[in-house]
Amino acid sequence: MRGILCSAMTISMIAGSVFAQIAAPRTYTLDFVTARPDGDTPADRVRHREAGFGELGRAFDPNWERLPLEMTLVQLDRTGYTVGDPVVYEVAIKHVGTKSLPFPVTRSLAPFDRNHRLTRQVLILLHIADEFLGDQLLGEESTAYSSDSLPQTFVMLNPGDVVRVRGVATWGLQKAGMTSWVRNVTVKAQLQFYGVGPLNPIDDSNGIKIQLKSRP
Repeated sequence: MRGILCSAMTISMIAGSVFAQIAAPRTYTLDFVTARPDGDTPADRVRHREAGFGELGRAFDPNWERLPLEMTLVQLDRTGYTVGDPVVYEVAIKHVGTKSLPFPVTRSLAPFDRNHRLTRQVLILLHIADEFLGDQLLGEESTAYSSDSLPQTFVMLNPGDVVRVRGVATWGLQKAGMTSWVRNVTVKAQLQFYGVGPLNPIDDSNGIKIQLKSRP
């Protein structure tokens, strides 16, 4: 009887151990709406250069294998905008691969210097492709950074994990001042991830329709 109980306890412990290793997917939050702007003093600019800001590879290669991340534009704060208006948007990024992936979560360049150089950078943008307005990207303010030497600057995404992003941008379109116009456009989210090989942006497969018009 004692042997049977010991065997049962062993099986239970093994099952519990296996169950513990299969952690439930986690959700992280990244909020750029409340982010403070970085300093832009001469000393700040020197430190940014020493940290390698702007040096991450930006070569575009549409044949490069995309990261296993799925993008969804969840919502915009309004259904209509005028050029120059701010826009707050929410995006969900889900890890759909099989291996862990470090994802930048630091919204400022302040932690980085010559001893802790940037190794990854991610931009969560809004993307429109319109016959009249052309192909436009908004939201460079919604950028996160990380360094391999600073574990607090990234999270390790496991399969199934989700990053909920609250981003901010301004409808500062390049053709805004040419004529008076009103357009119904589809807005999508786009993820640009630097530091893992050539750039191959990940576009949201959903999209949200809005009305966009020129400023009077």
